[in-house]
Amino acid sequence: MSTDLTTTHAHTPPARAGAFDSLDAFANAQRMAGLLASSTMVPKEYQGNLSNCVIALEIASRLDTSPFMVMQNLNVIHGRPAWSAAFVIASVEASGKFGPLRYEWRGEDACRCVARDLRSGEDLAGTWITREMVTREGWASKTGSKWASMPEQMFRYRAASFWARAYAPGILMGMGTADEVREEPRDEVPVRSESVAAPAIEAKAARGLRAALPMPAPAPVVVEAIVEPEPEPAPAPRQRRSQPTPAAAELQDDAARARDILARAGVPGRHIDASARKAEQMVSDGRAPSFLDGVEMIASEYAPAEDMP
Repeated sequence: MSTDLTTTHAHTPPARAGAFDSLDAFANAQRMAGLLASSTMVPKEYQGNLSNCVIALEIASRLDTSPFMVMQNLNVIHGRPAWSAAFVIASVEASGKFGPLRYEWRGEDACRCVARDLRSGEDLAGTWITREMVTREGWASKTGSKWASMPEQMFRYRAASFWARAYAPGILMGMGTADEVREEPRDEVPVRSESVAAPAIEAKAARGLRAALPMPAPAPVVVEAIVEPEPEPAPAPRQRRSQPTPAAAELQDDAARARDILARAGVPGRHIDASARKAEQMVSDGRAPSFLDGVEMIASEYAPAEDMP
């Protein structure tokens, strides 16, 4: 009797493309961001803000995690993005590179994190967070600080963030935790890098300009020696026509192009909507890189059927 030994190799999924890796990836990210921005289940910083949603998708692709998870745990404190401490701890333990974070205490006023490097077997010890450090840095005196009401939890969170910054900086991506940013002196908060802040600033400025279009000033009143003519009435305010968002305009343009492609291929009008839905499904299944590519593939294979649902 023989026994066959089969070696099973773990399947490594391909890395997800970032939102800025190519024009196609950027276009797809905008489509996904449009859906997320219209949801009421995402934090208010992302609702109706296409730029913030695209950035969240980019961060999620780099961390290989859920965009919804990033949105729920990436806070904006004093104009800076910052992770929740719980997300940092969960990301370290889910990375597969380290064992669970353990907390070592010296009495009640000093704590540090220790975790094992699973590749080398070495125990990696973080910085001791002491009561003296908390007082010297002024963390407990900041408005909204939890050091007075829940010191043990704050010691754990701060020890975990110091450990992650030392041994797993890729998880933080150069950002601090929300508690750290909130407790920093306001005059020492560095200016956000232009690469991250510029899209949100430009979008906000554009919205401000659209909301504050200049109104024509009334004609000046001409006063003569005796006769004072009545001032001319101010012209009626101009009606501003709402402009579609860039993402909505692009979707409308893609839909129009798809109808034109299918019509030129001979697809009957009653079948065009069904063909467009099939193209969207091809993108979701990975059979087509984009919606218009799926339309082109359907048009090239089209053969009139007797009855299309």
